[in-house]
Formats: sequence, structure tokens, C-alpha cells
Amino acid sequence: MRSSNHKNSAMQLEKTLDRKSGADIYYTKPAQHPGTTKVMHRGFDNKKGTDDDFGIADYSKQPKGLKTTKIKGVNYATLRWMLMQKKQTLRDPEAAFRRGKDIGDANRIKNELSIRGFFRKLRRI
Repeated sequence: MRSSNHKNSAMQLEKTLDRKSGADIYYTKPAQHPGTTKVMHRGFDNKKGTDDDFGIADYSKQPKGLKTTKIKGVNYATLRWMLMQKKQTLRDPEAAFRRGKDIGDANRIKNELSIRGFFRKLRRI
């Protein structure tokens, strides 16, 4: 998830999950890439930083130029912006491992945009 203040958002999620579970079994840590924070579950041994810990969510900084739309008070990236990002990733030779996933994502976004355009035309009639 993208957030303007990724560390605070991750801490907020961690506290909420701890309250819901009734125990301190979630923690946050910096992720592999700078500007990203992970919310982790302590796993079955209930020890922080062991092999059985698993990730719940990743929070990243919002990139510059991100186009958003607000729905019920939450900012979401626009589909057109996401399609543009997928096309940039498809052109990048270093991201070849993501190619299959990004092609599928781009096709789903194109389908959604074409359906929206169809319904907009129907409303004009």
C-alpha cells in the first residue's frame, strides 16, 4: 500500500491488529527497499525476527506524480496512472521476472477502462 507517511501507517495497522488479537504478536520493520515498511506477524514461536515470521502488509512512500482519486475518504491511484506504470515496467529489462504478472494486470486495467468508457457512452444517450 502507498502512504504519504508509511511508517505511521504501518504502526497504526500494527496497533490495530494487536488490539484485535488481544496480544502483542505483530511488529513493524524496515523492508528491503528504502522507503518501505513491513508489518509482520511473529509466527508460531511468538519470537520476533525468526524464520516462521510472515508479512501482513507493506507500506511504501507515494511516488512523485501519483494521480489519485478519493473514494470514501481513502486515496487510490487512478487506473490510467497504474496502466502507465505497468507499461514502464514492461519496457524495463531488469523487471523481466515481473513480465507475466504485469501483462495480466495491464490487460485487466485496459478491460476495466473500456467497460467504463462503454457505460459513459450509454449514459449520454
